[in-house]
Amino acid sequence: MEKALLLCILCAIFFSGTNGGWTGIVPTGPAPSARYGHSACVAPGSNMLVFGGYDGTNYLQDLKQLSYASGYTWSAVTTIGTAPPARRGHTAVVQGNVMYIFGGTNGVTYYNTMTKYSTLTRTWNTTFTITGTVPTGRAGHSAVVNSAVGSIVIFGGTISTGALQNTLLKYDTNGDAWVAENPTGTAPPARTDHCAIIVGNIMYVFGGMGATVVLNDVAKYDTINRNWLGITIFGTPPPARSGHTCAYSVSLGAMLIFGGQSGGTYFSDVQKFDPSGGAWLQTPVVGTPLSARAYAASIVATPNFVIFGGTNGAALGDVGIYSPIDCNATSCVATAVCTTTQCSLGSCQTTAASAGTSS
Repeated sequence: MEKALLLCILCAIFFSGTNGGWTGIVPTGPAPSARYGHSACVAPGSNMLVFGGYDGTNYLQDLKQLSYASGYTWSAVTTIGTAPPARRGHTAVVQGNVMYIFGGTNGVTYYNTMTKYSTLTRTWNTTFTITGTVPTGRAGHSAVVNSAVGSIVIFGGTISTGALQNTLLKYDTNGDAWVAENPTGTAPPARTDHCAIIVGNIMYVFGGMGATVVLNDVAKYDTINRNWLGITIFGTPPPARSGHTCAYSVSLGAMLIFGGQSGGTYFSDVQKFDPSGGAWLQTPVVGTPLSARAYAASIVATPNFVIFGGTNGAALGDVGIYSPIDCNATSCVATAVCTTTQCSLGSCQTTAASAGTSS
């Protein structure tokens, strides 16, 4: 214990402020217009593709690209074919070399269409044949893709009547078909404006706006066995929120969450959840955080958490980069900004002894 404590003190002296945190950045190239409710996903070639959104006056249908192979550079994407209608609150995921866009709204229509975009030929495809029962249009849902089996799993959202959903939809990218899911287990409460990630075959859902309250629960779903699973949570969950954004960091083995809102209060925090241990982990603040906002979009460009746009009452168009600090490693060398007590424990769980169950 004393040796670990001494090592942490030395780390704090020699490494403080050098191992991650927020970085102010202004990408080169023509920046997209300010927006929120857009989508962002990782495309082959170290690119983030941003589609659609709302600028406070107009719904958008443009496609922009942020390249991060060497620095950060914005560019417009010249495409072939007809782009899907302008919208916000949709989802976009990439399977192979194809981006799939589903749902969203233009304030009047809630879309139930699936659009494909080839990242190789830069071609939109909105007229292909899809089999199966087409779902009800929705916005504010989440979508993850299980690349191993080629399935997109969609959860929750709001339909045109305003009713919140807790149903699951599955789309087979191999056969372009909607597939009946019929899950077992107890589904989490209906919600919208939540976020979700997938780790292996397991989808994790966090937060969102429920029927009467804002949520901060975590739900766990087996996408292969089609079963909602119980989960025991360790540590102190972050404040309830909706309109946040999240992405999964393979290098950290953690879900990274940014921003959101609750009761008119916007958040600027980064939260970290360890799916393997079911634990909320300490996330130190180093540097100047991106301003508080909701309805941004994000990716992980390993190791960086890249966030674009959002709203704080007005549409935003800036980019924030958060380089995660691993305060949960057993070695304190990588945990310079952890407190000495946390380092001596070898873990930075917010409350190591607390636990709760979310089903």
